[in-house]
Amino acid sequence: MNKKSKTCVVVVHCSDGKVIIFPKKLVSHLQKFKTLSEADSNGVISQDERGIVVEKAVEYLFYKEKYIDAATSPKIPEFPIDSKISLELLLLSTDWDI
Repeated sequence: MNKKSKTCVVVVHCSDGKVIIFPKKLVSHLQKFKTLSEADSNGVISQDERGIVVEKAVEYLFYKEKYIDAATSPKIPEFPIDSKISLELLLLSTDWDI
């Protein structure tokens, strides 16, 4: 691959070996990923979180993108969060500035 070419996905390697791949457009506004795209055109990062937690954060980003224009609609479903990962998810969302 050409060194100057930009990838349109982000690949996250989690602490438990799980690999999460998602579109870069989901995180292009987040500071953690802005610095990533400037430093590394491959879009690959390592995360010290379990895969289930990173996956839930990415699910939230998809949820947020889907309902961003429906902010005044009363039909926005609640985003489900398993209480077993809620603290880890809070820490990750703080790190990612979601």
